[in-house]
Amino acid sequence: MESSSSFFLIYILFSCFNLLGLATAMPVTRGNETHEHALLQFKAKITGDQLRIMDSWNSSIHFCNGFYNQIPQEICRLKRLQTLGLTNNSISGEIPSNLSVCSKLINVRMRGNHLTGEIHASLSFLSNLKVLSFFNNSLRRSIPPSLGNLSSLEALALTYNALTGVF
Repeated sequence: MESSSSFFLIYILFSCFNLLGLATAMPVTRGNETHEHALLQFKAKITGDQLRIMDSWNSSIHFCNGFYNQIPQEICRLKRLQTLGLTNNSISGEIPSNLSVCSKLINVRMRGNHLTGEIHASLSFLSNLKVLSFFNNSLRRSIPPSLGNLSSLEALALTYNALTGVF
């Protein structure tokens, strides 16, 4: 039971800012108080946070703090992850090479970061993938032709990178 609640908390941390359109740091303007209040009310309903992940959610730190650093390779442990939304943050480094282990992924949205390296051909194993967005990063090398085998793919956003090849 602890792993499912941890999964839920990690999913919330990765996606709640993006679902509300709040992933980038911005000054508090009229209307953002409502978002802050909603997030704090949401936090209040969470019980069993043994890892104390939610401790940093308070009114003393601005609620629009963006994510930075690298995506940990341990993300592959989230076997039931369906949406990975890390849009408009300061994430650097490479796309985790083992991301394809998250076989339930439907949406991968990582546009507007500082990702480097290549798009791994192993992403073509994500048969449920509908959206793949690495728009506006610093990815290099060629677009893996195997991405063309993603029969469920509805949206592919790779522009504003240094990618080569034809898809």
